[in-house]
Amino acid sequence: MKYSLPKPQGGKHAMNPILCADQPVPDQRPSKKSLQKIDVLSQDIIADMSPFTINDVTSRAAQLGITGRQWSKRNPNDGYRRLNKRKGK
Repeated sequence: MKYSLPKPQGGKHAMNPILCADQPVPDQRPSKKSLQKIDVLSQDIIADMSPFTINDVTSRAAQLGITGRQWSKRNPNDGYRRLNKRKGK
């Protein structure tokens, strides 16, 4: 089966197809918050940072679930279900 390529998205977390070998690809690095070492017994722990969380769940990269190329797993020409009832602005 052949599918047309999806339109390239902009932004840091875009999952665009690689079209040529020397195409620059942005680094999908973990956030600075997830790289910090957490000292459980220190007095200056921020209240919303739980010392018992293993993975970073608050950053945008973690919420988007950057694990691989998401665009290649589905047919981009398929219809999609609208989530809201408004026609559009």
